[in-house]
Amino acid sequence: MSLPIISDLNSAHYLWKLMGFTKHLKFSNYKKLKNGLSIFLFTMLAPFLCFGQNLVPNSSFNDINNCAVNDSPLSVLSVEYWYEGSNSPDFFNYCFNSSYQVPNTLAGYSHPLNGSTMGGLGLFINNINDADDRETISVDLPSPLDNDKFYCITFFYKNAQSEGLSYSTSMLSAMFSEDTITEGEIKNPNVQQQNQVDEMYNGWRKFKSFYQPQQGGENTLSIGYFGTLDYQHEIKDVPTHFLYYFVDSVRVETCDKDSALAVTLELPNVFTPNEDGTNDFYKVKTNNLVSLKIIILNRWGNIISEYDGLTQSWDGKKKIGNICTDGVYFVKAIGETKEGEIINKHSFIHLLSGSK
Repeated sequence: MSLPIISDLNSAHYLWKLMGFTKHLKFSNYKKLKNGLSIFLFTMLAPFLCFGQNLVPNSSFNDINNCAVNDSPLSVLSVEYWYEGSNSPDFFNYCFNSSYQVPNTLAGYSHPLNGSTMGGLGLFINNINDADDRETISVDLPSPLDNDKFYCITFFYKNAQSEGLSYSTSMLSAMFSEDTITEGEIKNPNVQQQNQVDEMYNGWRKFKSFYQPQQGGENTLSIGYFGTLDYQHEIKDVPTHFLYYFVDSVRVETCDKDSALAVTLELPNVFTPNEDGTNDFYKVKTNNLVSLKIIILNRWGNIISEYDGLTQSWDGKKKIGNICTDGVYFVKAIGETKEGEIINKHSFIHLLSGSK
């Protein structure tokens, strides 16, 4: 009998079912055998897997063991492989109960990006004593990271818009450790965040970063709010006491270092904000920029919109909120690399929305 090609770690689940290992097992023993066999199979087959293999088990959180969920601890326990890194993170699924059921969750309205489950991470700030509680989720990788390899990390995140407001932060990130993360590691992450808006799906943004181990041996991945406390209102730039983001589709893979470190700043020249679900937002494609200012001007040189190109995009509207008329507009982009190099680019935008 020929075995199927394994393109993802979750496909290992198919193998142990195919081989009949789980027949007649009690559920508790089934879980233990399942976790053990998945890691065993990955370890044995790793040398034969293709370049770019996702190293994260249950990467979209869709493998669950319980639908009777009505609180935060149960939501975490119900998701295979993942566990609480710090404080009280959440998971949401279509089969969970009450406020943990998507799309109407306790934190806001959203469908998962991929499948039936999504994670949820809060950042709670006490403005009186400057204390903060940062929620993180963690997962153990099948094998430790190798210091001879270069790793790319991606996941998607979405602002839950809790309390009816859109808050944002540059702290949402990922990090690797050899064990459960500590308070010191949370404040000093070893993965540099590279916020991107080149890929957005129904409000989900793509986090991109990279990591090269110094010594190797890291076998735990955590996602949460890391680094120096930094948060703002997306519109008014004023501090708040609470932020909440949904997360989904986590990926860690070996990748080409030169491609990952290349600086990219691409300005599209056609934009159709007609609310048909395709190309409704002007998205600048970037890579390895630490800051990016986007300025949109009309043909007379008046500023129509001005925003942070790494965390925001343009919806085709003026500052006062009404849609711009069809025509040619001008975009200026001012970016900065982590080495301090300033990149200036400009281009024309053909706005085609059907508005006269």
